[in-house]
Amino acid sequence: MTKPRECAEEPQQVTPPAARREPRYPVNKGIQITAAGVVTPAVLVNESMHGFCIRVAGARLQRGQLIKLSYAWGEVEARVVWTREVGGQCEAGLFVP
Repeated sequence: MTKPRECAEEPQQVTPPAARREPRYPVNKGIQITAAGVVTPAVLVNESMHGFCIRVAGARLQRGQLIKLSYAWGEVEARVVWTREVGGQCEAGLFVP
């Protein structure tokens, strides 16, 4: 049985900008995420039509996990698509169905 990832132990390939289906827009705003019933502050790094990139310290995010993002203009549920460690924090790509 393989160990679930809690922020990538090894680098994961992230789609280069030229190959993305939707443009990403920088945001850099404070938000809260709820994962496994725990509310944690995070930073919304960028957004696209169907997803987000967030950065969070201390959260254990796993690919496939559903989390809730709460921000000043609403909330949304998203699925973790990828994770990687960046500067000691967990960065995650999220998909909104």
